[in-house]
Amino acid sequence: MWLRFRIRCCFSFAILAQLGAACAHAQSEDDAAKLNQLRMRQMTQCARELQIVETINGSEVLAELVETPVLRWNDAPRDHPDGSLWIWESRGRPVAILEIYPKPIGDPRISHCGNSLSTVPTKISSARGVSRSATEPGVVFQDVPDAPTPADTEMARIRQIKEIANRFSAHQFWLPGHTRYELRLLTQPVHRYQAPEVGILSGAVFVFCHSTNPETAMMIELAKEGAAVPKWRFALARIGHAEFHVLLDDKEVWTVPRADREPASDAYWGFVLPAPPVSDTPIDQSDSQNPR
Repeated sequence: MWLRFRIRCCFSFAILAQLGAACAHAQSEDDAAKLNQLRMRQMTQCARELQIVETINGSEVLAELVETPVLRWNDAPRDHPDGSLWIWESRGRPVAILEIYPKPIGDPRISHCGNSLSTVPTKISSARGVSRSATEPGVVFQDVPDAPTPADTEMARIRQIKEIANRFSAHQFWLPGHTRYELRLLTQPVHRYQAPEVGILSGAVFVFCHSTNPETAMMIELAKEGAAVPKWRFALARIGHAEFHVLLDDKEVWTVPRADREPASDAYWGFVLPAPPVSDTPIDQSDSQNPR
C-alpha cells in the first residue's frame, strides 16, 4: 500500500512538472511573439517616416514605399536577432533599398543601412533629423556578357533572370585584410518589377547575404532604349558598410571599399535613430516572413 502511494505521488509530481514546463514554454513563446510584433511595428514605423526623392530633369519626384518589407532576416552570429529589408519605387522601378533592424538587446535604437538604386541623384530625409543628398547615381548598369536572347514571355524571362543571377558570387571583408566571408545569393529575388515607362521590360532585385542578413543588392533588368534591341544588364549596390567584391563567371566586376564614414553626399546611407513610439495596431506580416 505504501509503495503504491509513493508511486502515485511520484507520477503526479512528474505530470505537474510536465505541465509547469509546458506552461513556461507557452509563456516564453507568447513573450517571443509579442517581442516579434513590437520589433515589426518599430521597423515599419521607421520605414514609413522616411522620404526618398529623385531629381529628374531638375524636378523632384517622391518615391513610394513598398508597404511590406521584401525580406525579414536575422543574423545571430553578428548579434542581429531580427531585421527587415525595404524598397522604395518610382516610375515602376526600385530606387532605394534599406535594411532596418534593432540594435542588440539593451540598446534602444534602430539601425538603418542602405543605398540608392537610382540612376539619378537622390536624397533621403525624415522628420527625426535625417537629411542626406546623394550627388551621384546610386547604381551604374553594365551589360551582361554572353547574355541569353530575351524570351518572349515574362515567365520565361524570370527563368533567364535567375540563370543570370546564378553566374554571380560575392564575398566581403569586415576589415581590410581580415577574415573573408563568403556571401550567399538567395535563390529567389526579393522584388520583381516592370517599368515600361522607362524601358524596363523585366527586372528583379536579388540579395547576397551573411546568414540571411542582406549585405549587397543586385539588380538584373531587360532594358530597351528607344528602337534598340532589348539588352540584359545588371547593377550592384552595397547595403552594409564592409568591403565588398562581386564576381561574374569568377571574374571580378564590382568592388567597393569599407565605408567607415560615409559623407552626406554619398549614395550609401547609414544612420541610427531612437526607436519610434508605436501603436498597438497589429502588423500584417503575410509578406514579411523569413526568407525562402
